[in-house]
Amino acid sequence: MKFRSQWLILLTTLATAQSPYNAVGYGILTDAPDAASLGFSSTGLIPSMDSRFSPTNPTTWTDLVFTYLTGHYSNQDVSLGGYRSGTGTLSSATFIVPIEGKYSLGLGVAPVSRKVFDLVGDTTTVVFSGDTLTMSKSLDGSGGISTLFAGGAWNVTENHAVGTRLDFLFGVYDEHTVSHIDYRSAEYARRFAYKGTFLSGYYRFVNDPETRRLSAFASFQVPFGNHYIARTDFFEFIEPDPQPRTEFVLPTTVSGGAIYRLSPTLHAGAEILSRSFASGQNPDLNSLEGEMGSATRLSAALSREKVFGSRDWLDWFHYRVGFFTRSHYIGGLGDGLTEVGFSLGLGIPFGLTQNQLDFGVRVSKRKGFLSEKPESITQLSVGLTLGDLWLVKGKRR
Repeated sequence: MKFRSQWLILLTTLATAQSPYNAVGYGILTDAPDAASLGFSSTGLIPSMDSRFSPTNPTTWTDLVFTYLTGHYSNQDVSLGGYRSGTGTLSSATFIVPIEGKYSLGLGVAPVSRKVFDLVGDTTTVVFSGDTLTMSKSLDGSGGISTLFAGGAWNVTENHAVGTRLDFLFGVYDEHTVSHIDYRSAEYARRFAYKGTFLSGYYRFVNDPETRRLSAFASFQVPFGNHYIARTDFFEFIEPDPQPRTEFVLPTTVSGGAIYRLSPTLHAGAEILSRSFASGQNPDLNSLEGEMGSATRLSAALSREKVFGSRDWLDWFHYRVGFFTRSHYIGGLGDGLTEVGFSLGLGIPFGLTQNQLDFGVRVSKRKGFLSEKPESITQLSVGLTLGDLWLVKGKRR
């Protein structure tokens, strides 16, 4: 049961502040998995916790001195007109082990997408066989896709490093539809269980390992192996009805970025990302019909790092500011969707093992698709990074 064209015209009321965009395809794709990347307007490709380290990019792990464990919490608030809603969740966690200053290994979990929405259609009347029927429809859903990933990297030379990462996708998405005809109503629900795999490759170039005036990064991510949805339909008074497994379309992503040192503590960064889908539609994923196409994302940012040895307490922190614009991948229904925003971040280093507490906030406007007014999105993320001499202790004894 899908919302056809006539139902799309009726979807003018939002019960919560999630736009129709969030009900199509995979929902909101996560492009800032950690607090530092959020404050830097980065996708995690270029370093954000400082000028050398990103918990998402394996090629930045090889130069670490300590083993690190990171964890992040993220909260998102969306408002449109008089409606407002918020969702919060543990965002990501990573365990990273550098080996002899040349290799690195890491394990972690991170979100890929989230779908949380509640759409209500306006009431309409239809004349059928001489009877006037009052009809309305509502749709709500929640869930999304996450990844369990493993990665590693190798410093091929002092200037060049390569890395790889394998993402195992999993997740559950529940959807509930209620149709009202006069005083009668019918309920229908579906549950989707996701399985799939991504293979990613990374490259890092450093012009001078000592000064690190310029660091450049590139990555690609492609679907790998089988990827499918196990769907179950739920009807009133009827046993759940499992459906055959269906393949679903995963995107191919290519990105590049660079960090440039303007002064010993001031750095500028920029990223560009391009995402495309090999096929046009996922008919079993959408209650709102839509097509998946290309997407682009551009960002630029500045960061000021801690000044070691300074007695001024304002020099004890990392500061970040960033700007970004992205076009979303939904087409075929109304206009395309664009988002523009800025971000701020603060990092608080502490301890002998270079631990760090990070805060990131991002504010943006999203417009297009089926929403006449722009949405306002505010996202807040808090992250903690803890270091230890794990593996190094045993080596020094």
